[in-house]
Amino acid sequence: MTSETGTSCKESPSSVQEGAEEKRVTVTLIIALALTIFVAGTLDLVAKGVPLGFAIPILNESATASRIIYYVIIFASAAYISYLALQELFVEHRFSVEFLMAVAALGALFIGYFFEAAKARVLVEDLEETVNVAGVDRGTTILVKPGERIPLDGNVIEGFSNVDQALVTGESIPVMKTANDCVYAGTLNTSGVLKIVVIKKADETLVSRIVELVTESGKRKASIERLVDRFAKVYVPIVIALALITAVLFPQFFGGGYEMWVYRSLILLVVSCPSAFIISVPATVFVAITIAAKRGVIIKGGIFVEKLARIKTVIFDKTGTLTLGRPAVHEIRSLERPQEEVLAYAAAIDQFSNHPVAKAIVHRAVERGINISKFKVTDVLEVPGKGIVGNVDGSFVAVGNPELMKEFGCNCREAYEISESDTHTAVCVSVGKEGLASVCVVDEVRDDAVRAVNSLKN
Repeated sequence: MTSETGTSCKESPSSVQEGAEEKRVTVTLIIALALTIFVAGTLDLVAKGVPLGFAIPILNESATASRIIYYVIIFASAAYISYLALQELFVEHRFSVEFLMAVAALGALFIGYFFEAAKARVLVEDLEETVNVAGVDRGTTILVKPGERIPLDGNVIEGFSNVDQALVTGESIPVMKTANDCVYAGTLNTSGVLKIVVIKKADETLVSRIVELVTESGKRKASIERLVDRFAKVYVPIVIALALITAVLFPQFFGGGYEMWVYRSLILLVVSCPSAFIISVPATVFVAITIAAKRGVIIKGGIFVEKLARIKTVIFDKTGTLTLGRPAVHEIRSLERPQEEVLAYAAAIDQFSNHPVAKAIVHRAVERGINISKFKVTDVLEVPGKGIVGNVDGSFVAVGNPELMKEFGCNCREAYEISESDTHTAVCVSVGKEGLASVCVVDEVRDDAVRAVNSLKN
């Protein structure tokens, strides 16, 4: 067919050629993807991907022939899709599905989500191999370096480190983990290198159970939801029956065409549908549970959301909730030496520790203007869960708990006696194996804790 000017409505040869070219490229990409899956998958299955002995830059994972093949085709496909997206945006001035895909990919790259699944560094005959956590079985040994999150539940078999378990337990002060201690997936390794033997698979970890709990909570309906369900079971059939009667019987009794009465029956259905009533309650409950979970509060079901209005007593976890979750030096109780001298010795050696109490002592020394860099500190040894020892300007200094003092033959009996009636955490400072002082450390109360409690009471 032609227009009045005689111009053909058929596609021009150039547009047809462009369309054919796009189809050809698309088919080529599909074939390449299929071959990639077959070849790389075969290499993974037969030869563990053919390790190449170096790490892939930026991605920071062990290079294998299969991974190189994967990434080449992935980036080639991404480049083509991005090209189409930009072409349609700047040439044809319209947004496309390709543009949406490109933006999503760039967004994932920006926030650091290179892959959809978490990874674990597995040790195979003392060689590191990064794998998907879903494929790690019980009994596998994994390596977790400082600053990394522990990927799976397990027991420490080698190393010691402070682990931040706030994600799982809510306890904001890191906990010292050594051999035979249990660690949880999702917790943060803050200081040392840990070798861990996996005791639970990815879908069995504590974090997975928490996620499952939040998901299942939507099935525990509030009483108002159950009321809505019971109401709907009776109400909806009645409305449908009335609509059918209106469409079928009313034309015979009141006259008029079937089309008019069918239209009126549809109006009856629309007007009578209690959609707002039925949808609003479960939607509100679901939103409440989801928002609470994002803020670190797990509610087991809609019935408990409903019962929040009748709460009379609230029980708080103290650390990190009513308190700041970080220790601070509350008081230094010295036997004979000046407090500044005791604090200087303690801070000089504690500067080499990442323990929260050690950091608190160093922070107090800095606040008081003590220059700890002037001290010569040698032979530092940190004893996990006990304290730290070393030589400061030629004097043996120990800072820690009674077990540490007993282990190194330090006399801190008097130093501890002056603090034994307190509820504070106390550490002894010993110089020359003689206890000089007791340093009392507390977790300071938040400034807004009192206001929060009073608001709850109101």
